[in-house]
Amino acid sequence: AQACERLGLPAPVAETVALDPSSAAAAVGRWRSAAEPVTAVAAYNDEVALAVLAGVRAAGLRVPDDVAVIGVDDVPAARLVDPALSTVWQAIDAQAEYLAAAVLAALDGSAEPPARPDDVFHVVARDST
Repeated sequence: AQACERLGLPAPVAETVALDPSSAAAAVGRWRSAAEPVTAVAAYNDEVALAVLAGVRAAGLRVPDDVAVIGVDDVPAARLVDPALSTVWQAIDAQAEYLAAAVLAALDGSAEPPARPDDVFHVVARDST
C-alpha cells in the first residue's frame, strides 16, 4: 500500500480467495465490478493463483488480456495450466543461510551481522502476465 501511494497508484485491493473456482469467480466478479476494475492479481501463492485463474475463466474473462495473474513458489502445476502461470521463485537456501548467520551474529553479540542477500526473488514470467 505504501509503495502504491508513493508511486501515485491506486491502493491494492486485498481479498481472501478459497481454493475453489466459485470463491475465486465471486472475488473476480467483485474486483471487476469496482469503480476501477482490477486488471492484475498478485496472489499469496501459486495455489491461490491457480484458483484465481479458474475464477477468471468461470467469469468469462481472459488471462492475461482481461486479468493478469502471478503467484509465488513456482510449484510444478504452474507450468502445466493454460495459460502457464507466472510466478515468483524464491532462493530459499540463500534466505536460510542469511537467517542462520544473522541469528549466530546476534547470539555472539560481537559479530557483525551479515549483509542481506539481494538476489533471492526471481520472477518467472509465463503466459498469465
